[in-house]
Amino acid sequence: MKGRDHSERCGKGGERLSEIGISLCMVVRDEEEMLNRSLSSVTGAVCEKVVVDTGSVDRTREIARSYGAMVVSVPWRESFAEARNIAVSLASQPWILILDADEELLAQDLAGSLPWTGLRGLIRDAESRGVFGYQLRVQSYVGEGEEFVTDSVCRLFRNDPRIRFSGAIHEEVTSAILRASPTGMADAGDLALIRHYGYLDRIIAAKRKHERNRSLLEAIMRKEPEEPYWLYALGTEHFQRGEYGKALAAFEHMRRLVPSDAGYLSDYFLKRVFSLRETGRRPEATRLADEALREWPDFPDLLELRALLASDEGEEEAALAYLSDALAAGDCSKRYSSSSGAGTYRTLYWKGFVLERAGRIEEAREAYRSALLLHPAFAAAKARLAVLK
Repeated sequence: MKGRDHSERCGKGGERLSEIGISLCMVVRDEEEMLNRSLSSVTGAVCEKVVVDTGSVDRTREIARSYGAMVVSVPWRESFAEARNIAVSLASQPWILILDADEELLAQDLAGSLPWTGLRGLIRDAESRGVFGYQLRVQSYVGEGEEFVTDSVCRLFRNDPRIRFSGAIHEEVTSAILRASPTGMADAGDLALIRHYGYLDRIIAAKRKHERNRSLLEAIMRKEPEEPYWLYALGTEHFQRGEYGKALAAFEHMRRLVPSDAGYLSDYFLKRVFSLRETGRRPEATRLADEALREWPDFPDLLELRALLASDEGEEEAALAYLSDALAAGDCSKRYSSSSGAGTYRTLYWKGFVLERAGRIEEAREAYRSALLLHPAFAAAKARLAVLK
C-alpha cells in the first residue's frame, strides 16, 4: 500500500494528490455505532484512510472498508502510542490527520466553502512557515451532551519518520515534533474543529473507559511513580468520576514535580482548586485560586470558581467582581482548556446564582435571561428562571 497512487481519490474539481496529500490514521475497536459519522466527516478532506483495528468483534472493520479504508488488524498491547504508530507507519501521504472513531471533523476555509479547503490551506501555509504540526481545537462533549470542554491537541502533522507518538495512554506527538523542529508547532485557529463524543456518560459507561484508563495509568506509574504528567492524568481520571479526594491525592503529590512550562498547568490548578472546595478545604482552595489567578488572570473558569469560593463565605460583592472579570475575559477556549460557556453564558448563570443567594431576585432573573439570550437551550438558566417566576 505504501507509495500507491491515490490521486484519483484526492479532493474534488480536479484537485490532485500534491495539492492535499493527507492520510487519515485511526485506531479502533468495536466502534460500529460511531464510525460512520467519523469517516463521513473526512470525505473529500483526505486521500487515504488507514484504520488499525485492535480486536473488534462487531462490524467495525466492514464499515471501515466500505469507506475505502485500508484495515489492518493488530493485537492490543496495552499501548495507544504503539497502535497509533503502526497506523502512521502505513500512511503514504505527506501529511497525517489523526481522528478517533468517536470524533468528527469540521473543517472549512474562512469563506465557509468546501469542507476540505481549511485543511488544504493549512498545509499550503505550512510549506512557507516551516510548520511540522498543527494544534486543532477539540470540543469534548460531556455528561448528557449539553456541555463540552475545549482543548487544543496536535492532530495534523507531517509524515516524517522522526514524528511518532509516545505514551501508553493520553499519547501525544507534540514532543516528537518539537524535537524535530523547535519552532515547528502552529495553531490551526478556526480553520478546523474536532467534535469528540467519547466522554458522554453513556459512552464511558458502555466502554468502561475509566476502568481501562485507570488500569493503564496504574501500570505506567509502577514504572514511573514520580512522573508528574501521569499523576496529572490519574488525578484527572478520578476527577471525572467525582472522586475528588483521590484526585486531590494525585494532584498534591505532583505539586513539587510539575514543570513550570507544562501545557496542562492551568488546568491542573483549576482541578486542584475545585477538588479542595469539594472536599471541604475551602480556605486552602481560596489561597490556591488566588495564587493561580496571579499567573492566569484572564482564565474565566478559574475566575468563576474563585467567585463561588467568595460566595461560599457570603462575600457576594467580591464574587460578582470576579464574575465581571470572567465576562470581560470572554471565551478563552483558544488559550485554555475551558468549559462551554465560561466567560459568556455560563458565567452569566453563575452571576444569577450569586445574586439569588444574596436575595437580589430581580437582578438574578436578568442575569439568567442574559444567559439564555446567548444560549437559548441552556437548561440550568431555564430551570432557575422557572423557580423564580
